Amino acid sequence: MSLKEEAKAVAYSRAKRTHQGNNHWHVNKRSSVIVCKFCETKIPIWKNSKYCPNCLNGKEKNEI
Repeated sequence: MSLKEEAKAVAYSRAKRTHQGNNHWHVNKRSSVIVCKFCETKIPIWKNSKYCPNCLNGKEKNEI
């Protein structure tokens, strides 16, 4: 797998994992961004963000 494909696979699995909790992410199909469902901020998957940098949603859960 190329680096881009590996990053996309990680993003998809992370999006599936966090979708049920306080973090609400979804990955646009055929895209390299993760979108915060609360503020619609588009975050590149290569940043590997654990929370939304714009609205900080999910930061409390990830700091524990």
